[in-house]
Amino acid sequence: MGYVRLKYIAEKANVSINTVSRALKGKSDIGRQTTEKIRKIAEELGYIPHITAASLRSKTSSTIGVVITYIDNPFFSRILQGINDSISKYGYIILTLASNEDLIKEKNVLMLLAAYRVSGLIIVPSRDLESELDYDKLKVPHITIVRKGSLNTQNYFITDSYRSGKLAG
Repeated sequence: MGYVRLKYIAEKANVSINTVSRALKGKSDIGRQTTEKIRKIAEELGYIPHITAASLRSKTSSTIGVVITYIDNPFFSRILQGINDSISKYGYIILTLASNEDLIKEKNVLMLLAAYRVSGLIIVPSRDLESELDYDKLKVPHITIVRKGSLNTQNYFITDSYRSGKLAG
């Protein structure tokens, strides 16, 4: 058997799918006994909410797309940990993909994340000032980090590596 669906819980509880949905969301218009009964059945069956289906209904996503150059670079693992720690406080998760310093792959990865309707993008451009990708065309809120792309329309956050090196001695 695959994932437990609301329809199956509704049949077991002898209620409508809408009643199951509202009870599992804790809506006040569903009686306490009905809610408890539905939640018990859902737990017994191992019900797991379908986040993607909920996103389609609400037209919102709790996912932030992150594009980095290389997954195995320890520098990016620290950045990813920081991003994850920050956004998880607000109920978001990250979906991380790598461009492998390839502009074509970066474009494809960005299109894929936009197709998933992520709520926002955090992008490490493949090449410093070489990318002619117009991130604004994705129609997704975004920011570039670590490197700045060549188009001045982008929001970005970078460090001054030259100054940092001088300060470090």
